[in-house]
Amino acid sequence: MKPIYLEFCGINSFSEKTEIDFRALLSGGVFGIFGDTGSGKSTILDCIHLALYGQIERSNGGDFIHYGADSAYVAFDFEIVADGTRRTFRVRRERRRKNNTAKAQLYEQKDGAWLALADGTREVNDALEKIIGLTFADFKTCIALPQGDFAALVKSTPSERIKLVSRLFDLEKYGERLFK
Repeated sequence: MKPIYLEFCGINSFSEKTEIDFRALLSGGVFGIFGDTGSGKSTILDCIHLALYGQIERSNGGDFIHYGADSAYVAFDFEIVADGTRRTFRVRRERRRKNNTAKAQLYEQKDGAWLALADGTREVNDALEKIIGLTFADFKTCIALPQGDFAALVKSTPSERIKLVSRLFDLEKYGERLFK
C-alpha cells in the first residue's frame, strides 16, 4: 500500500483541517515521520487506522474527537495492487460526538473521476478488508509497528530479535520448527 494523501480535522489535538501530501514525501523513496513528543506523529498513524478500519486502537470509542469539536473526519487516498492492477482508492470517515454516529464512504479513482464503491460503515469495512487483505489486528501488527517495538528490535540481540519478530507477527503458534 502506498499512501497518497491524508486530510483530517477534529482528531486528538488537531482542531483545524490538516493535510499531508505523501507524493512529495515519497518522491525520494522511503520517508520517516519525526517530531517532538506531542507533535502529532501518532495522530497521523491513528488517522490512517481510522480511515482504513474505522477505529483507533488507543482510543475508547469516539474519545479521539477534539474536546472543542462536535465531529471529526478523515479522508485518506492510497494506491494498492488489487486484483493484479495498481488501483487508487479514497476512504472518508466522519464521527459525530452526539450519539457517536459514524459515516463512511469508499471510492475508486477511474479515468480521473471518483466512483463510489461502498457507503456505510459495515459495507466500507468489508470492502477495505478485501482490498487491503489485512484485518485491523494484522495491519497494526505488520504495518504499523507498536511504539517502542522498532527501537527494541534494532537494539536486541539476534535471539531476542527472533522472539520479538515471532511475537509481533504472531509466529509463536508455529513453535520452534521455524528456527531449525
